[in-house]
Amino acid sequence: MLGVVVKQDINITNSDPTTHNIHFTPKNNPDWNQSQPNGAPALIHKLNVAEVLVPVKCNQHPWMRAYVGVLKHPFFAVSAEDGSFTIKNVPPGKYTVVAWHENPPGNGIEKPMEVTVPAKGAATADFTFGGTAELLGQPSSLRMLPAIEFPMIGKH
Repeated sequence: MLGVVVKQDINITNSDPTTHNIHFTPKNNPDWNQSQPNGAPALIHKLNVAEVLVPVKCNQHPWMRAYVGVLKHPFFAVSAEDGSFTIKNVPPGKYTVVAWHENPPGNGIEKPMEVTVPAKGAATADFTFGGTAELLGQPSSLRMLPAIEFPMIGKH
């Protein structure tokens, strides 16, 4: 799980003793597919259009996958192993915070929550996914991507 801002460089390295094939399969951005042998220089990729979430897979190792949340703003976080997260520097206001968790593998669950950030202080958003990672036999360190949704302003 990775969160980036539109047009932000994504630095891809391979520290394994084998070749990998990094394959981004977005809906709104161009497909990108690149092999990377061990010891090769880092690959740099960027996604130019907001999209949640872009699947990334290794064509040589089908069990290897990741997701990249591409947002127009920096108000997102990837949860820590214990599930905690912090979204910093959010201006005061009322927001919808959406958490996404892969479940089952290859699909995802979104959970929205209304949150009001006061002028001074902090707000809390607690998400529960019901232990699905453990029930599906997946590692308990699966991450979620909480992000703020901004209402569309102007013409749609």
